[in-house]
Amino acid sequence: MTDLPFIAVSHKVSADREQIKKEVSWMEGKIKILRTPPGFAEEYIRKEWVATELPLATAEEINEDPPTDISTGTQKAGGYLVLKTKAIEVLRASGKEEAAAFWERLPIGRYLRFGKEYCEII
Repeated sequence: MTDLPFIAVSHKVSADREQIKKEVSWMEGKIKILRTPPGFAEEYIRKEWVATELPLATAEEINEDPPTDISTGTQKAGGYLVLKTKAIEVLRASGKEEAAAFWERLPIGRYLRFGKEYCEII
C-alpha cells in the first residue's frame, strides 16, 4: 500500500486514546496544503488539495465523536485531523467540484488526516 495523504479514521476498531493523541496533532486552527500529497486517487484529484485552507477538527468535534483507529495504511505517525465534510466544503467553495464529488463518494470515516510534510499551520 502506498503512503496516503490522509487516512480515514475508523470507528469500528478500538484503540488506545493516548496513543492516538501521540500520533495526531490535536489543535484548533487551519492548515494550508502546500504540495500534492501521495495517495490512491488520480494525481489530478490529489492536486486539488494544494493551496486549500482546511479547518482542523475542534476539540468539541473530537470529543463528540472521537477517532478510535488511526493506523490504517502506512501513514502511522503525525498529521492533522480534518472533518471530511468540512474538507469537501472547502473544495466546493474553491470551485473544485470534481474533487469534492470524488471524496464525497468514498465510504471512509468521519475524519481525514493530512501528513505534516504536506501542509503548514496557518
